[in-house]
Amino acid sequence: MRSWLKWAAAAATSLALLGGPAAAQDSFYAGKTITLIVPASAGGSYGIYAQLVADALTKHIPGNPQVLPQYVGGAGGMRASNQVANTAETDGTVIYLMHQNAPSQQLLSPDQVSYDAGKFIPIGVISALNSAMAIRNDAPATDLAGFKQKEVLIGTTGRGSYQYVIPTLLNSFQDTKFKVITTYPGTGETMLAVDRGEVHGMLSSLLTFQESRPDWVTGKGDAKLVFQIGETRDPAIPDVPLLRELAASDEEKQLYRFMSAANSIGRGLVFPAGVPEDRVAMVRTALQEVLKDPDFQALAKKRGIPLSSASAEEMKTIIDGILATPKEVVEKARQYMTEG
Repeated sequence: MRSWLKWAAAAATSLALLGGPAAAQDSFYAGKTITLIVPASAGGSYGIYAQLVADALTKHIPGNPQVLPQYVGGAGGMRASNQVANTAETDGTVIYLMHQNAPSQQLLSPDQVSYDAGKFIPIGVISALNSAMAIRNDAPATDLAGFKQKEVLIGTTGRGSYQYVIPTLLNSFQDTKFKVITTYPGTGETMLAVDRGEVHGMLSSLLTFQESRPDWVTGKGDAKLVFQIGETRDPAIPDVPLLRELAASDEEKQLYRFMSAANSIGRGLVFPAGVPEDRVAMVRTALQEVLKDPDFQALAKKRGIPLSSASAEEMKTIIDGILATPKEVVEKARQYMTEG
């Protein structure tokens, strides 16, 4: 009996040494479901990336939990950000495909947010993405000079989003006559409104246009891209000017830089505050493995989905940098939004 006990004790010790921490990690996610909160409807680029990354994460997170997208559109992403910060489980079973404008929305619309983007726990960035404005070819105006002369209707999902802020800033600085309609629940619905002629244009990520309305990108459809938002011109649309290139003053250019910074974290994942550090580390590692996976890269390439990743540390630096924007810049942006 004593010899058997000694053998059992030795075997248990060996198993613990071989797989202690990993086994403990595996046991948490095994058989569980991770909810991936998506701050938009399924029809836009957030939905595209959510679908792409969900299955891949399942394969790489120890325990192979299911990862299921949950679409929480509305209010330019603020609805989803508020939900994640205030009601999401903090055990590691909720991941947020954070709306890229969550940090700037926090500064621009503090009365509408109940989250602190600086307290979200970065997991990593899947891709940086430029955005663009699309305008119907039969709109009353289709270029900057015309926008100053005639009213053009722009569809959006709500105040506080860059889709709302950019046209209102242009109204203030360039005397354009954009009228922003904020009644659409998601990108897909806004795009249909453009198709039907309910509105003349919209702003969205370049990828959304490439996936859903590629003829708008090439200029061969019912609409065309008139400017893009980002740090540099996207190679896919090299002849479409950057928003900041349209700036008529240093002040305007500074505000556009503030609004463009979020493109660097275009499609990034975060946890709500309070998730245990070991699970954060586990999922961060899983995401990096996903991004290096040749099968994942091949699938993204086949679907024409760009990958331009950044680490959790780099993502945090960008978020903190946006949140550290000088108050006078934020106040100017808010002032022009109000006037618009």
